[in-house]
Amino acid sequence: MKLIGKNIVILIIAFGILGLLFVWLIPQLIGKISTTLQDIQQASKERQINEIKVRNFGKKENLQLFHQQIDSIKSSLLNNLFIDPEIPLDFVAFVESEAKNLDLSIKISPYNLKPPSEKSTWDFVSYQVEVQTNNFGDIYKFLKRLENSKWLLEIYSLEIYPKEENLKAKIILKIYAQTEKGNNL
Repeated sequence: MKLIGKNIVILIIAFGILGLLFVWLIPQLIGKISTTLQDIQQASKERQINEIKVRNFGKKENLQLFHQQIDSIKSSLLNNLFIDPEIPLDFVAFVESEAKNLDLSIKISPYNLKPPSEKSTWDFVSYQVEVQTNNFGDIYKFLKRLENSKWLLEIYSLEIYPKEENLKAKIILKIYAQTEKGNNL
């Protein structure tokens, strides 16, 4: 009996020690697990925030690059849209080339067209183009090609009349010009 009593006492003490360990150890473990989970959640949030920052940084860089490209394209378009009043060779060569492609006889000369007022916001250069052909359709095609050219122009006046066995067209063009004062777009 003594042995059984000793064993019972040892078992009670062992269960008591184990109970105290569980009572003390389990909250410690749960606290550490909870802290670790909070750290993991915080790290996950920080990672997500950093990923968003990286994505937005890339978007800002792309947006800045996009704006630079748009400015470059805008500058290029504006430079090509307006005639250079000092050296209009590109335009004259274009008109002559289009006339040649349509087998038109052409004469191009500067024309003195006065602006409607001194407060006109657009500077322009004007030309008189005389075209001679035997086919009205060719004159129409020539006018369409002028309208669809890269320059901003206006057909200010158009006269078509017969001359001998042909048709003659007298076209006065206003071609808007680049200026140093920057009054264009």
